[in-house]
Amino acid sequence: MKREITIDDLPKPGEPLLEHIAEENQAVLDEEIKERAARIQAKLPRRELRQLQKRYAQLHRALNRHKYNDLITRRWELYQLCTRLTHELKTCKFSKKQISAMRLEIRQAAQEGKKIIARLQAIKHLSDEFAMIVDRLKAHNDVIEWERKEVEDFRNFQKEATVWLEQIKSVCRQSARLHHRGKDSKGNEFTHIPEIERVIIKDDKVLYQIRTSAQGLIERFFGRWHSALPYDVDIPDLVCDDTLLNLSAGCKRTVTVERSQNGVNLFWCISRMDSPDGIPRKVLYSKVIDWYPIEDHFKTPWAAGVTTDRKVEWMTFEDHPHVLIAGASGGGKSTQLNGMIATIASMNNPAQVRMMMIDLKGGIELSHWRGLKHLMGNIVKLPSGVLESLRSLREIMENRLEIFEAIRAKNLLAYNAKAAEKIPRIILFIDELATLIGLGELTTDIHTELRVLTSQGRAVGIHLVLATQHPSVDVLPGWIKTNMGIRIASKMPTQIASQIILDTGTAALIPSIAGRMVFSIGRDEFIAQSPFISDQEIAQAVRLSQAFPDIEAAPEPTAVEVKEKFTAADAIEIALTKLEGSLSREKILKEVGSGIISDNKLRGILDEIIQRKEIEHNSIRYTIKRNRRAYILTAIGQLDNLNEDEDTDKFSPIATPIEEESPDELEEAV
Repeated sequence: MKREITIDDLPKPGEPLLEHIAEENQAVLDEEIKERAARIQAKLPRRELRQLQKRYAQLHRALNRHKYNDLITRRWELYQLCTRLTHELKTCKFSKKQISAMRLEIRQAAQEGKKIIARLQAIKHLSDEFAMIVDRLKAHNDVIEWERKEVEDFRNFQKEATVWLEQIKSVCRQSARLHHRGKDSKGNEFTHIPEIERVIIKDDKVLYQIRTSAQGLIERFFGRWHSALPYDVDIPDLVCDDTLLNLSAGCKRTVTVERSQNGVNLFWCISRMDSPDGIPRKVLYSKVIDWYPIEDHFKTPWAAGVTTDRKVEWMTFEDHPHVLIAGASGGGKSTQLNGMIATIASMNNPAQVRMMMIDLKGGIELSHWRGLKHLMGNIVKLPSGVLESLRSLREIMENRLEIFEAIRAKNLLAYNAKAAEKIPRIILFIDELATLIGLGELTTDIHTELRVLTSQGRAVGIHLVLATQHPSVDVLPGWIKTNMGIRIASKMPTQIASQIILDTGTAALIPSIAGRMVFSIGRDEFIAQSPFISDQEIAQAVRLSQAFPDIEAAPEPTAVEVKEKFTAADAIEIALTKLEGSLSREKILKEVGSGIISDNKLRGILDEIIQRKEIEHNSIRYTIKRNRRAYILTAIGQLDNLNEDEDTDKFSPIATPIEEESPDELEEAV
């Protein structure tokens, strides 16, 4: 049998294949195309390469004659010397004799530095040209190395595809639905299996085209076809679940079925990525964060991971308020947790999101987040401090429920849209929930607080992220799982353990790869590779949070404050800025909304304003006159006692002059 093996091969006319790439990540492919084009442009023709190599040798000899390297080294030494002496003169105390000697040394170094700079300036055109040629040759060598690696990879892919082909044939011989056995006229036994007509190797998969029909010489003359499948083997036998399961087990890769666009040609598809199920084995946090969904920023999104088709899945706390993460040690549970915290801390300021952390592993998992400006209090490390933290969070929740009821807001977004002072989300992270088991009444009290927070905290913007290594019924009671919007599980040893977390056995069937997770949202499930975040990226997220302004530890607003927040000054401001001075109750109520203030209370505020007859707003006096059905505010002039100097100081920015020291002679020279 003649077998054709190609890479990125175009299908034959009439049988185009479809490339399943998520639309939102099509830019990834565009970047790859640009990188390939840049590599091709960087490759030099042979004649130009020889000319550059010859010129490189000439410039190298010329720079050596001028002792370029020695001059650069000496200039750096003089710079270090002058920096050290200048610093010592400013910070240390010396005698006059020592100061004079140090200044003399600085002047001598400056004179020598000027001479070196002059010599370097004279050969600057040579050094610039030499640097340009070095960069050009390096780019050419990178392209050559890249092409050599691609050729080597393609050879490995060919070997890999050949091995899988033999495994497919072996499975077909052993599966009763995929072969036909019999005896020929001479009594010899034979076994017919489906014939692989073509093998197409792509970057992420290998396609094996099954020969389903053929033409003989006579049939070709009459334009007829006959089935090329073995006797008693039909198309449904090739695509059924049992066949694909047998092929997947034989090849140790997930085998799927693909068809050409016209639906005629049939392919067995084997993923040749670095994991059996076609999902990348390792995903970097720095790459995933580039796909941050800006349009959903107000919902506080976080990255679940990368799924098939190179798609980055994002979840939000607004849509899925509570998260449960379970898995054995080394499965990627802490990596998922740290990636979630880093995303929230990098993309939200402390006025938008606050965090509380409980690390019951002695503080070793979440200790690197100390210093994060989003933190509310210290990281709790002992079970004895958990109940106090949960009760303080419950007090915040109950207070928020009162103020939400006062202004008729159903959730955090609705409240922040109505209220003048916005309140942040609060996310509680608890690592290793199993540590709280077996503590008697303390365990009962903690479970009670968790039940209340998970059932009522969503509406007021309080969310819980719980993590554990031991998914037992004692650790995860039914009321915890019921209130968790997202349940995440890494590789589980048994289907029973997977059932406790997900209510399905999926977590026991996924590959044993660090970071591979099953995400369960209601009845829907998907598998993704969690982004790996390094210690340097965690430190970078903490440094980014330090740039945010400090948030004062102000108490949460109370229900009374919210009810009385709309005052007469607010009514006057709205009338002057939006209603051309009209004190119409209907128009003001329409502007602010009935959830902010009631009709009766607004009526009382307007009556109080009208009784004044004259008011003062922003240093301008207004008189109140009746105009048909409404009262109108009319300006009557500026205040007489306005102090122009005080007004200027009030609104002018205060600039603090900074004295700039003139650079030393040595720093000018070097």
